[in-house]
Amino acid sequence: MSDWRDLTDAFDILELEFSEAEGGDLDATVVEAFRAAVRGLAELWRFVSPNPDSVARANAIQPTGQPWNRKGVVLPEGTELRITYHPHGVEERGSVSDGKLVFGEQAFDYPSPAVSSAIRRAIGRHQSANGWMHIDARLSGKWRPFRDLRQD
Repeated sequence: MSDWRDLTDAFDILELEFSEAEGGDLDATVVEAFRAAVRGLAELWRFVSPNPDSVARANAIQPTGQPWNRKGVVLPEGTELRITYHPHGVEERGSVSDGKLVFGEQAFDYPSPAVSSAIRRAIGRHQSANGWMHIDARLSGKWRPFRDLRQD
């Protein structure tokens, strides 16, 4: 429903249909209780309605559906990803979104910075790592290492 007035209109229709199904008028107490509930919902609706500016911004940031494509590896939008770096017990889940590898709140074009960032979050300091060795993609229900997908 786009407006609180739609709630009251919906109630009027519901009241009419219920009344006809029951073969007569609804009890005045029941009608007033329904109307009070609808007024409460209308107030709640006005209170929680999203700000039109924030809705416009959110709609402007919709995924493009672009795949991630590097060194012969093409992963469609939404592909599940995981980083595993066992020397420091690092494990993170992510996905492909807008042609990028996304882990947490960060998006990466290349796997190595993604893995290095995950390690930094885990141990508190920078450590370089070959991302092709430590990221897997879930394809056809199975985890496949990036290194096996890569075509140099």
